[in-house]
Amino acid sequence: MAGDIFVSDSLQWPANGSVFSWVLGFLTEATTDPAVREELEEIDEHNLGMLDLDSFAPPARAELLTLLSERLVPHAEAELPPDVADRTGFLDELRTLADMARSA
Repeated sequence: MAGDIFVSDSLQWPANGSVFSWVLGFLTEATTDPAVREELEEIDEHNLGMLDLDSFAPPARAELLTLLSERLVPHAEAELPPDVADRTGFLDELRTLADMARSA
């Protein structure tokens, strides 16, 4: 499933299915909010292909932005196998998302 993450009203991050799914899985595992985790699992389970950060309450949105801006890329660098197909491109896409989250 391809997907889009709406970081803010003016920032949209489109991604192919594998990258979107990977980010969704990362956020699901990393969030401390059970309600957010449940919503992320629903998006994944139903292949909805869209995550709008503005739909979350301010504290949850702030946590998601922090996860994306500060922890996403280091986590990917540590967890992605060195021989994964187009690892550099994958990480570049995640860096773009992290940069968007920092600017939101």
